[in-house]
Amino acid sequence: MSVVHKNPPAKTEEVREFITSLGYAIPLDFVKIMGESNGMDVETADYDFTIWALGEILSLNKEYQVEEFATDFILLGTNGGGIVLAMEKMTAEFYAIPFIGFEKSDGQFLAKNFTEFLALE
Repeated sequence: MSVVHKNPPAKTEEVREFITSLGYAIPLDFVKIMGESNGMDVETADYDFTIWALGEILSLNKEYQVEEFATDFILLGTNGGGIVLAMEKMTAEFYAIPFIGFEKSDGQFLAKNFTEFLALE
């Protein structure tokens, strides 16, 4: 099982703003878990990811022009070494994808949802 280092919980207002700002449905397990820990560090056997706080997710996806260059995904965090943790919007599946080039075909499928991602070994 992965090791999760949690941040303080998100405020209800932050969660509402995040959901409203996205413009599409976000899986409930993600919203619930991020409400309990607004960002976190997740260590698995293969990856160590820093998952950004809700406000950072919104601002960094805008800054990295994700809507233009990776329209099928939302970036959730990074390993600090060129790999991003991305959630596919249509399926809610999690992938580790190289930040440069950002092609799903270059990435690695990690989990069917956020709950399963947090349970990785």
